[in-house]
Amino acid sequence: LQNSKAELSSQKESVQEMLATLQNEKKELQIVKADLAKQRQNINDARTQIESGEEKNLRTLATTYMGLNPDAAAAVITQMEEGLAAKILFFMTPEAVALIFEQMSASGKPAALQRIARLSEKLRLAQSTKKP
Repeated sequence: LQNSKAELSSQKESVQEMLATLQNEKKELQIVKADLAKQRQNINDARTQIESGEEKNLRTLATTYMGLNPDAAAAVITQMEEGLAAKILFFMTPEAVALIFEQMSASGKPAALQRIARLSEKLRLAQSTKKP
């Protein structure tokens, strides 16, 4: 009887240890899950989504800014909110974007260069939701 009680007590301790381990692993999984959700949100925030309803207007603006000299276009793009600027640049030719970026970088200021880098990243991740 005493052996049975000792064995039962040992099994109870083992079960409690396993339960504690499972609870710790559950907490770790919750932390990882929250971290993944945060990373997903950061990726979604970085991605530039172009809705089909705004595409026509963005194309018109892109054509307009491509018609400006690069100095003027760069001055306007510099003052624009980055998301909108990336959407407009998305519909420009790579050559036009290069000329605008060249003018934006002419100052050599770190802030201008960082803005170009952020816009480049947004362009890299940009996608149109218009179905082919």
